[in-house]
Amino acid sequence: MPILKTPDTKLLEQCRQYMLSGEPTPQGKVICQGIPLINGVIAGDISESGQILYIHMGQRPSVEELALSEAVIFESETPDNDLLELCRNVGLAAVGGITSPPQDSFVLDGLRGNLHRSGPLLESSMPNPWEAKIKSKLPIPILSSLNCLNDLTLASKRGAAGIGLIRSEHFCLHSDRLPLLQQLLLLEDGPLAEMRANELAESLSDDFKIILKNAPDGPIMFRLLDPPFHEFVNFQDTQNLPNNANFVSLYQEKISIAPTLVRRGMRLNIRQPAILRSMIKALDLSCRSFSDRDIYLTLPLTTSAKEINHVKNIIAPRPWKLSVMLETPSSLIEAPSSWFDLVDHFSIGGNDLTQFFLGISRDDRQDLFHMQHHAFIDHDPFATLGPSLKEFIKPFISQARKAGKKVNFCGQQAIDLESANFLINAGTSQLTCDINSLVPLRIQLSGVCIK
Repeated sequence: MPILKTPDTKLLEQCRQYMLSGEPTPQGKVICQGIPLINGVIAGDISESGQILYIHMGQRPSVEELALSEAVIFESETPDNDLLELCRNVGLAAVGGITSPPQDSFVLDGLRGNLHRSGPLLESSMPNPWEAKIKSKLPIPILSSLNCLNDLTLASKRGAAGIGLIRSEHFCLHSDRLPLLQQLLLLEDGPLAEMRANELAESLSDDFKIILKNAPDGPIMFRLLDPPFHEFVNFQDTQNLPNNANFVSLYQEKISIAPTLVRRGMRLNIRQPAILRSMIKALDLSCRSFSDRDIYLTLPLTTSAKEINHVKNIIAPRPWKLSVMLETPSSLIEAPSSWFDLVDHFSIGGNDLTQFFLGISRDDRQDLFHMQHHAFIDHDPFATLGPSLKEFIKPFISQARKAGKKVNFCGQQAIDLESANFLINAGTSQLTCDINSLVPLRIQLSGVCIK
């Protein structure tokens, strides 16, 4: 998805200059020049056990293959957006347009698009010369979402005022965690599910401790596991599926009907409580030594006060604050009447809210393109807040503000300058964007010119 409705080459160059000031610089000779795709500097080689995966034109690697790598090289200069997004979610640096990659060890530089001979990295020890000015001129804090540990380092370098959304399920896109999550999604509650939940919690807690130690100052919001079945479960991978044919068959049928609605959010965590217990145990193991951090537990796709009270009763008396994701139209209507006394914070999930508000699937990019191309709609509703959605969310933001509740907007629309300004003027307390949009959004909102 583009950063702006119309590509702004001046802004993109400003972003590049900002990011170059904080990235390590490979010192080895450039051996291949490609197209920069995903930032990151990784040393390794291309082999079956190597850290860097080479993707030929038209090739589609599995999530498991990507989870075993640290970086990718694309033969194509313009790989599919959904594949590129998956690489970002797994935390991979990437370069494109390399037709003859080196056969020995090298260093991949995703920001500059180069492959270098192996050698030392020159780390920047100077503070970013523009950061203080940008921070002082921002109207509200801009937080970053996290999909992987690589994002954590970048969030600090790029001035995030906290972590507004930790997509915990993306931290399961790891070679030893993915099978555990896949089985938890398809196991009914019982001893085996509890065993898998404990294993997953132990593993996740390692990453959560790193987040709590290294996250920038500000709120740190851990969302309960909310993995869409159709993205996380491969029904052809019989090796990792539990041996309960009726249950698996049931989900195959459901996914074929409505993939984005199959047991999501709080329904998933209540119906399959081992998943909820796994996340709470992972946080228990992680948070003990970090009582000074501003920790939130975020409830995804919440639809009733009973769901909130269910979690409150389980986590009491833990000191975590409670945040709720508002991702359905009904939640924005119901929240002011009964939720304000139950939670500390709200996050409007722009992507899912748009999907349910307009009845358009965010996964169906072809339909959206067709409707725009033939002028049935005048904008991409997942990139820009439309007039009707603005009018719908504005009263809630006002009511929450009067009740003393902070409202965070988390979604792709937050990086659109017009939408961001609307949200700020409406009284939104924070904006959360993905790590790749953090720099352009902060530069635009601050008005600082980087030369």
